[in-house]
Amino acid sequence: MNSQGELQIIKVDDIMINPENPRHNEVQLSIPEMGEELIIKQLVRDKETANKMFDLIKSIYESGFIPSLAVILEYKENIHKYIPWDGNRRITALKILKNPNVMQNLKYFTHTQINTVFEFSKKVQEDFFEVTAYIVQSFEEAAPMIKAIHTTASGAMQWDRIMIKRFEQKLGLKNIITQAQELLPSAFNDLPNNFPTSILDKILESKEGKKFLNIDNIDNILTFTSSMNDTEKN
Repeated sequence: MNSQGELQIIKVDDIMINPENPRHNEVQLSIPEMGEELIIKQLVRDKETANKMFDLIKSIYESGFIPSLAVILEYKENIHKYIPWDGNRRITALKILKNPNVMQNLKYFTHTQINTVFEFSKKVQEDFFEVTAYIVQSFEEAAPMIKAIHTTASGAMQWDRIMIKRFEQKLGLKNIITQAQELLPSAFNDLPNNFPTSILDKILESKEGKKFLNIDNIDNILTFTSSMNDTEKN
């Protein structure tokens, strides 16, 4: 195991896909190191996610793993492996590229996609399957970095509201969007799940938005300056 708190080069074989990734419900594994295919099935669960995973595999094959986009890993003594708290999809893409046979059990990939990845796999060397990683000691240490990447307007890969809620539940926190959703459920009934969280953030955090909605956010606690019914209507 390498030391924590600095960038390291880690082999993909030394990493296990994270069963607690906020992109899907937690996968319960009786033998963790033998259950990666179950996790991959959560990440490649329909045609859309299969196409996105194929595009990611193709991008990594063509451009390589960009060192500046380091994954965030924690070493788990019980399985003698690292798990990614950020970069789970990139690690998954590399694992599929290294072992394309797993695609045979993922029904949403097309034959063309499967054949293409098999051809890619024949052309890459073993050292291709190494990643630049920032090593942390816990999820809590990784959480601020994960939040900046996935839940802010400037983040590269924003999560939808369900993904953010999974993240918060694990951290034991609720941001203002989650609080509003729980306190004002009817206001969110017709809102698509993939509605950009950055827009909601701007509305709920802006001076104008707070005034219009009659709300405030003190110490990350949503409060109402008029009736909740009026806020829900607004």
